[in-house]
Amino acid sequence: MFGNFNMDIFKQIYGEIIIILVFLCFIFILYRLKQTKAISNAAYNDALTGKGNRYKFNQVMERLVTDADSKFALCFLDLDGFKHINDNMGHDAR
Repeated sequence: MFGNFNMDIFKQIYGEIIIILVFLCFIFILYRLKQTKAISNAAYNDALTGKGNRYKFNQVMERLVTDADSKFALCFLDLDGFKHINDNMGHDAR
């Protein structure tokens, strides 16, 4: 029954299946890397402005403080009454 089975055809088909599986794995890895980057971007950047949020700020500050060779200065401004101005003249973040 299997006497006429050609082993070369089986090897060729098997090789093509392996190539397809490797390609699909490559595509899956690229997709996961893209998802990871998008999640990281959403976690550390403001959705409205695209600038770093407080988590990004804390990450950068911790890196600067722990690095012995880094020189930096931090300026803190406290604007009295700015909440009132922002609430009345600011834009909606919706």
